[in-house]
Amino acid sequence: MLSLTPTLYKYVNTSGWLTENITTDSLQKTADGQYEYQVELINLFQRNSYARLYLKNVNTAEETRIPVDLAVNEIKGLSVGKVNYWVSIELNPVSDNYLMITTTDFPLPGEEYEIDVPNGTAVRMK
Repeated sequence: MLSLTPTLYKYVNTSGWLTENITTDSLQKTADGQYEYQVELINLFQRNSYARLYLKNVNTAEETRIPVDLAVNEIKGLSVGKVNYWVSIELNPVSDNYLMITTTDFPLPGEEYEIDVPNGTAVRMK
């Protein structure tokens, strides 16, 4: 029994329950050039799936990951190519925050979120 343990442990697939399985779109820059961003879908098609927004400050190279309340459990299929743009981020004209909008290339198009980078929050707009 002890001789089988290393072999069995070696071939156990830990992706999705012990380690995160991350699917991302292509890296983009905000219109003001301050951040690079992409959406990360973690453990897609599993019960423990969720989404977050990856932001990298271009000037300081500081990386931030903001949880986003996307209904990833409703996604039935996802087309992944060489270049994918699933979200777009623009400055909110009303506040100093950003607006993140899912594109038509994403299975849940037209969802809007207000992204507060200093506080690390994302709030669904509609």
